[in-house]
Amino acid sequence: MSKNEIESETDIINPLDKWDGSAIKNRLDDAVIYFFMQINNYKENLILVSIRLALSMAAVSVAVAALIWDYLNPFPNSRSVLMICVCFYFILMGILTLYTTFVEKGIFLKAKNGNKYLTVSSYMKRFDDQYQLLIELVTDDKNSKPVESKIKESISRWIDEEGYFLERKFQDDLKRTYGKMLNKKVN
Repeated sequence: MSKNEIESETDIINPLDKWDGSAIKNRLDDAVIYFFMQINNYKENLILVSIRLALSMAAVSVAVAALIWDYLNPFPNSRSVLMICVCFYFILMGILTLYTTFVEKGIFLKAKNGNKYLTVSSYMKRFDDQYQLLIELVTDDKNSKPVESKIKESISRWIDEEGYFLERKFQDDLKRTYGKMLNKKVN
């Protein structure tokens, strides 16, 4: 047994708060990432996170520039520069909001394995027990069309009464769904 296997077996498994929808959604999303990255050997594409990080960094840079300019040239002299920086910050935050709303759309994993590209997003309404997982698989083939599959189930299927996550059952559902997608892609 390797050191990692021993450590994973000795980890204390804490139950989830079954009334905390965001914690459960995050745990299920993490299990999806583990399934595709560790079990199916996909490599993560971080372009969505990189774009979000670049937009955030640009906005913070504008705010820092305004702060430094105001420190070097106290307020009455720095008013025009501060107004410009505030406008740029507002514009960058608007772009970031539009980007996360319309481009990312709940996507938490973009990955690649050989010629297969995978996009996974999830959604769970507030105070609802329905977890929705959308998986899109695309290959490099010229005549290939994307194959989409959706899992929409109550979280009670994978979280027991005490709040423990039934990971094997969740992975079996993912394996079944992913297998059907691969069969559609081959046929």
